[in-house]
Amino acid sequence: MDLRGIVFFVEGDTEIEFFKALVQWLQLQEPQSGRSHRIIYRNVKGIKNFQNKIVRIFNNQILRDNPGITFDVVLCYDTDVFEYARKPPVDWNLVMADLKNAGANRVIHIKARYSIEDWFLKDYSGILTFLRLPQDTPLPGGTGIQKLKSLFKKANNVYIKGSNLKGFIQQLDMGKIINEITPELKPLIQALRMAQRQHGKNNH
Repeated sequence: MDLRGIVFFVEGDTEIEFFKALVQWLQLQEPQSGRSHRIIYRNVKGIKNFQNKIVRIFNNQILRDNPGITFDVVLCYDTDVFEYARKPPVDWNLVMADLKNAGANRVIHIKARYSIEDWFLKDYSGILTFLRLPQDTPLPGGTGIQKLKSLFKKANNVYIKGSNLKGFIQQLDMGKIINEITPELKPLIQALRMAQRQHGKNNH
């Protein structure tokens, strides 16, 4: 029997909570989209560790602890460091080749343009509710990260990229965000559907 799974590699704790909520929302919308296969989330703590850590984690943890499961690997990262850096911090061709050699079925890139904070801001109202700021609070200028830092500061709070913000992701309207970023999520949605179809075949 061909058992299928998906493993997410993300940059921080907030990202893990976001992608868990995102997958849960997609599964609620499409009950056939992957409830029964194994989904694993791993925080590699920063973009540079995509090259340094993920193949080692995939080999020594994911495959070792889940014998007999074929995994799609989902790499979730911001695009800003690639657009503004003269030398990109990760050689994706090398990472993909190493993952394939290790036994990954497919390697999928989910790129937040320019940063995942720009995705969070798609539900500006939810962020204001979380921070207990008035709904008519003007959106600050700057990058997505700078906007969130300004809003958190206004609420006497501190936004630290990647850190776990209790209740923050739960306050966001995932449906609203997903509708705005569907093109960027297409490879993930397809992977969830394919894994569920495979699971369905195995059960017949």
